[in-house]
Amino acid sequence: MTQPLVSVITPCHNAGSFVYRLLDSILAQSYGRIEMILVDDGSSDDTQRVVDPYIRRFEEKGYALKYLYQSHQGQAAAINTGLQVFTGEYLTWPDADDFLAPESVERRVAYLIANPVCGLVRCNGYFVAEAQGDIVRRGRIFNDELRFRQHLFDDLLFENIGLSAVANMVRTTALLDAYPGRRIHESRAGQNFQLLLPVASRFRSGFVDEDLCYILERPGSHSRVQRSYKEKIERLDDFVEIIRATLHHCDCDENHYNNEFSLHMARKKFQLARKHGDSDTARREAGTLFRQGRMGIRDALRYMDMELGILARRMARIFGVSRT
Repeated sequence: MTQPLVSVITPCHNAGSFVYRLLDSILAQSYGRIEMILVDDGSSDDTQRVVDPYIRRFEEKGYALKYLYQSHQGQAAAINTGLQVFTGEYLTWPDADDFLAPESVERRVAYLIANPVCGLVRCNGYFVAEAQGDIVRRGRIFNDELRFRQHLFDDLLFENIGLSAVANMVRTTALLDAYPGRRIHESRAGQNFQLLLPVASRFRSGFVDEDLCYILERPGSHSRVQRSYKEKIERLDDFVEIIRATLHHCDCDENHYNNEFSLHMARKKFQLARKHGDSDTARREAGTLFRQGRMGIRDALRYMDMELGILARRMARIFGVSRT
């Protein structure tokens, strides 16, 4: 019997120095039927020159590699480009600096075939770093017992479980049930919420507790770039926008989860603003939490500490002036 086709969609931007590792790991797969769609999101380096020789190597193995170029629009837009053309029964979307163990695709496909009630399967793996040309393991991606839960919608939404693109594989019918038009919400803040939440809201999730993928901790990567305080706040606002758009495609109480996620982000913004000394933003977000009865004791104490500190500084300035 012919194996089901697996599609791999990977957005990349200026990936010429590292995408070879992912391509080599796809070629090393034990699974027999794979199509890879590499969407170059406006690279200005030698990404295409690196990728081009792999097209023939993929063909020689019986795989397909499609290289698509577009202007720089962000990862979610690149995913949408790939969604328009992929044809596999299963889909995974590793980042360009991720890579797979040789049995990664085979193990996850086998799980989904054996568990038809699951629309999504995840696997374990390692965070790794590059040191003098060698790959060094840092730690496992998933360690706690949450990894075995089958109903992941809340845990994914409220970030109790890492999204980790490379670790996920979805059943195509489960994804297209949520996105018949094959388009997710486009945001430069990412694409994983959009791809995972609608599936997790409808189907159970499985987990293969084997080390089948690797996430390279690279200083310049999208998830590890150093952001200013303003950029961090804007990114949290972007996530609210992503969730508002994505929940419309989920099988859930949309109003309830929109409100809950907004409060989740308000708490993160309060903590971030307090850490950076932005008392105006901290007050605003604390007010939101207080009005909804969601300000926990620890954050309430932090808020009081912040206000007392502000009052103490004002009093010091007043008395300092009065003594001169």
